[in-house]
Amino acid sequence: MIMLTGKLHFFVTQFLMISVLHNLFELNYYQMFSQELFCKLLSDFFLRFIDETVSYGIAQNLFLRKMKIKNLRISMKNVRVCANINFNCRPERKKKRKNMRQR
Repeated sequence: MIMLTGKLHFFVTQFLMISVLHNLFELNYYQMFSQELFCKLLSDFFLRFIDETVSYGIAQNLFLRKMKIKNLRISMKNVRVCANINFNCRPERKKKRKNMRQR
């Protein structure tokens, strides 16, 4: 077994956790969570996997890109997460033209 140390272990663990959360969202499990509960889960996630030795800005950017969340603000002092969550994680479908028959 490969032993991981320090920052590499942190990023591997973080990537796995993000992947699990993202897969839950794609499977529509997010409908079970209220926004308040999900914000609490986010704050727990950042508390566990982001420590003082690693810049949590890097982790935040990775997380935002993976989860498609906009305007995530993290306050480490108050241990609060305020998020404007985009629950539609599927790619946007192209709108059908209304006037297709007229052509």
